[in-house]
Amino acid sequence: MAEFIHLISIGTSVIRNAYYEVKRYEFNSSSPTSKFLKDSSIDYIVETLGYCSDPRKYDDIECSKRLTWGSEAWRLVESLLFYDPFRFSAEINAMNYFIKYSPKECKVKLIDRAILYHTDTYAGKSSAEIIKQFLKSCGIEVWTKEVWGLGVFERLFEGFSNLLNEVYCDIVRHKNIGSTVFLNLTGGLKPELGVFLLAGSLAGASAGYYIHESARSTVFLPVIRLKPAIDEDVLQAALELITSEQLVDPAMLPSYSWIIFIAEAMGLARKRKDGKFEITNKNFLYLADFLKKLVDQPDCNFE
Repeated sequence: MAEFIHLISIGTSVIRNAYYEVKRYEFNSSSPTSKFLKDSSIDYIVETLGYCSDPRKYDDIECSKRLTWGSEAWRLVESLLFYDPFRFSAEINAMNYFIKYSPKECKVKLIDRAILYHTDTYAGKSSAEIIKQFLKSCGIEVWTKEVWGLGVFERLFEGFSNLLNEVYCDIVRHKNIGSTVFLNLTGGLKPELGVFLLAGSLAGASAGYYIHESARSTVFLPVIRLKPAIDEDVLQAALELITSEQLVDPAMLPSYSWIIFIAEAMGLARKRKDGKFEITNKNFLYLADFLKKLVDQPDCNFE
């Protein structure tokens, strides 16, 4: 029997929304947060959730020490999600077309299984685990997948490549057995969602969806099937330049100049006053290897 599979990009909105909710909490009976915070150390919870989700305070090591399973902070985030999932999770909010929820029951349509992709950070893993428990309570079979390199800027290339490979292969695997594959394009950063949609276009996902900010409802997006068209001569010229030159001028790489600018931002290259970029031989080889990966078909091992 064909199934409906949802591939979901996970961010940290479930932690971040709980963080802002607790920050603005006031001790009054009308607040929905009151029953979750009666005996809690408010300041400690705020600090904990800030380490996990506030860009100004983010510290993944501190997050891992404090937001442990069963801790007050963990139970708070989990409780708020189960209290109002569409408010506290952007990913679940985008699924309001498929899920009808009240504290007493959860009704689901067109979802049999879900795969949650998260960064290789503790905050990302925790967010995915909390969302997983909610979806499981609705009778959905759920897997989580950690994508190596996705949570650290210095490993940006590997992270995007690994995400593309994981999503692409999961789409192909489920399409091969006749399943309908939906992409939840809501959680995570915009570049990650771009890679997510690209994987869907290359592998042929059934549709994408997200929560429209103005309409405040689920909007479906067409997934246009793409086929890679590689100019081998241009690619070869780029590879030769990157592996042989001491200095690189972006104008010499019109089709791949973006890689030089990203390399500078990641600390792999240094821009000179004349507009050219200095890159060490080690970093040259690293960038050349990434360019090669761009044209390789994802290696899906279905054994």
